[in-house]
Amino acid sequence: MSKIIGLDLGTVTLGIAITDENAQFVFGREVFRFKPGNYYLARTYLLELVEKEKIERVVIGLPYNMDGTIGERGQSVMRFVEDLKKSKPDLIVDFQDERLSSVEAHERLALLGYNAKKQKDKVDMVAAQVILETYLKRGNKQ
Repeated sequence: MSKIIGLDLGTVTLGIAITDENAQFVFGREVFRFKPGNYYLARTYLLELVEKEKIERVVIGLPYNMDGTIGERGQSVMRFVEDLKKSKPDLIVDFQDERLSSVEAHERLALLGYNAKKQKDKVDMVAAQVILETYLKRGNKQ
């Protein structure tokens, strides 16, 4: 087994979480920031990280609408993944429903004593952690 990366893709941030080598523990890694819509920069950074950490699987949050449909943000995530797969076809990419992951991330940070400003700096990383933990809890790892 190898490490798995979890992602929370926004319009200007990429929240990143990563597992240990046995994919048992999930750690918040960082929030990568980019200019609005510059997904190329985010994808390039991610590909470098995938190479450095020897990642074979990426789990990315798919933002469904509350009624279960996929809106504009979800379509943007799907385009990001299509471009990612063109750059690295052997990379396994799985989607994970990310509804309410940011809510849970804010709750976790509040419990740790982070104020609203400090939460803003870390929420995307913690949301990526929630996304990856949810994926693993559902028994999706190989």
